[in-house]
Amino acid sequence: MTTVLISGASVAGPALAYWLQRYGFTTTVVERAPAPRPGGYAVDFRGASMKVLERMGILSEVEEKATRMGAMSYVTESGKVAATTSSEAFSGELEILRGDLVDILYNLTKSSTEHLFDDSIVSLGSGR
Repeated sequence: MTTVLISGASVAGPALAYWLQRYGFTTTVVERAPAPRPGGYAVDFRGASMKVLERMGILSEVEEKATRMGAMSYVTESGKVAATTSSEAFSGELEILRGDLVDILYNLTKSSTEHLFDDSIVSLGSGR
């Protein structure tokens, strides 16, 4: 079985580990932080990315953590609404905080991927 070493346990690392494992790879994720990192900006999903969340089996969990940002209104100094923009213009079809997405992806892969926290990759050898 082929083993893949992935640097970084934020969003891309665990997502890559998930897909590689589905195709028969063994994965290890190395992260220099002592645990999955909370916080960060919002992540927006729309179009094809919604289908990816569904195929990963996490769409409903992501929807539960959605920010549910509403429409944005621009008002004049007197408080009169000058214009309104829909939430989709800013947050796509679905928006979630980065830290919540990290937690979902970590939980999705933690039983099948080795996660090495508080560590980093110094060098790679041939392993032979």
